[in-house]
Amino acid sequence: MKTNYMERVTYQGREGRKATVVRTSGLEDNSFGCKFYIGDNYLGIEWYEGKTELYAENAAENFIKGIKEYAQ
Repeated sequence: MKTNYMERVTYQGREGRKATVVRTSGLEDNSFGCKFYIGDNYLGIEWYEGKTELYAENAAENFIKGIKEYAQ
């Protein structure tokens, strides 16, 4: 099943790191998450069910600063 989501905000950092905060749409219980990139290489989406938008924003900031890695 395809998950529909909307992009909220994008963060860009060192070494081509980029993270976009996303939110599911059209579900009974919508969730926030992050899409991760290094350069043009799309790494994937991490969903944070039951967490706030601020939680997803912090994950995005930590990724672009090199504090957090994307676990594939």
